[in-house]
Amino acid sequence: MARSGHFTQLTSGRHRAHQPQTQKLMENEILELKNYLPEWTLAKRKEKQAVFTAIARAARLFAPKVDQAQWKKRKQIYKTWLFNNRKKKERKDMIKYGRKWMPRMVIYQQNQEEVLKRIKDKSRANVKVILKG
Repeated sequence: MARSGHFTQLTSGRHRAHQPQTQKLMENEILELKNYLPEWTLAKRKEKQAVFTAIARAARLFAPKVDQAQWKKRKQIYKTWLFNNRKKKERKDMIKYGRKWMPRMVIYQQNQEEVLKRIKDKSRANVKVILKG
């Protein structure tokens, strides 16, 4: 129940909080980023900042004129684009099809028949000793 003198009404979205619009890259900027992508991907960690500065300077020529705060956001967009479009490493199979071989296993595999024969002979001999005892 509303208090007297107080008007309550549901708004139709007219008074929403301001949401920052995401900046979109222009085609010329994307082409410039694609040109520098291999160089940035191959750069080592220590060299990445210098390479990125060169990329940002080159892409700025094609970017719309913006103030300093918006330029910082735009550079972050460039960096995100570079990370998202770098070549992905191919994943190895999760299953290991090989197995680790120990010297004992190699001998066993090569001379399997002989090994099995010796085991049978020894087990028979042990059984005979147990039965006599």
